Amino acid sequence: MLDDVGLPIEARINSIATCIEKIGKTADPNDALVICGPHLNERQLFDFLRWLHRNAQHARSILIATQAADPDFYLDAAFNHVSACLAYDLECERIAQAVQEVLNGRVLFSAQDFERAFQPIIITPAEQRVLQLMAEDLSYPEIAARLFLSANTVRRHAERILAKLNAHNRVAAVARAHRRGFLSQGALVHSTKKS
Repeated sequence: MLDDVGLPIEARINSIATCIEKIGKTADPNDALVICGPHLNERQLFDFLRWLHRNAQHARSILIATQAADPDFYLDAAFNHVSACLAYDLECERIAQAVQEVLNGRVLFSAQDFERAFQPIIITPAEQRVLQLMAEDLSYPEIAARLFLSANTVRRHAERILAKLNAHNRVAAVARAHRRGFLSQGALVHSTKKS
């Protein structure tokens, strides 16, 4: 049974955990199309997108997001192998058209988007340690004490982190670091890779 945009109704899943379970039970998880809506926790969503790419590399995914107009968010979606990143307020017909294009094998990012998305962001091990503590919401003096560094050294690391992540403040830097996988398991290995 299909709904009005041609999607199987039984495939509507409202949690990431249920989606992972459903994909695990699918005969061919590489044949899956996953559409993620705008109200999911961003950190869990991007962790899931990385999981999906590792466990079903040929599965397609569409992200419908309130932040789709943010260039960094859009590029981070491409970096996480999303087939399309759509604005949440897009007309239903345009969403249905995008779904059909993705089902037909198209990726709705330009070559320039992919080139920019996959430009390496190199976070040094020292910056990674500061970033991790920033994510734990420690102040710069607390980070300095924890790492046995001066507050000025921590501030310099933080300034470089913000510049590398194109972020204007700590909150934005931590959010982008989560989207890029710098703060997930195995992040240190990922953060120093060139591709």
